[in-house]
Amino acid sequence: SDALYEVVSLNCGGVDIDDDVSATLLVTSLEPFFGGAFFAESADGIGYGGVQVYGAGDFTQPQIGDLINVTGEYEEDKGQSEIVIFGDDDLSVITSGNEPAPLTIEDPCTLGESHEGRLVTVPSLVVTQDGDGASFGYYSADGCPLIQVNATFFSDTDAFAAATGGPG
Repeated sequence: SDALYEVVSLNCGGVDIDDDVSATLLVTSLEPFFGGAFFAESADGIGYGGVQVYGAGDFTQPQIGDLINVTGEYEEDKGQSEIVIFGDDDLSVITSGNEPAPLTIEDPCTLGESHEGRLVTVPSLVVTQDGDGASFGYYSADGCPLIQVNATFFSDTDAFAAATGGPG
């Protein structure tokens, strides 16, 4: 569909900053730091089909598993592709209660741009403590210098360490 093409196109550099975009997406994760943001991906699970949706205005936060139509402007924030919406008129829920299916990645070192904004799972990963991890909850993945794991789904790095065993 054209909407799917636009999501793939924005992740591959085919859409200019501030261009209007629209897509039908499955909500996969709520952003814990900013109540006005969430991650969603193409319901088809296509590579380069994930994106962060960021609310620059007030809107009703969708839930994980909502299939939505979204219309907004394309932006990039620190390399993260975003669709910026400006209110409830830019988002509508088609159906709820869908189960997001994570893409299984056998080798975490292969994670890259095609996985941006997508829900993934890896069979195992060894995290190492680094300077940023101590302060911001980021941990490097052993043997994968370009990959970091973030503990944002935990209240703090101590809770992450308690649940996962922490670095090592």
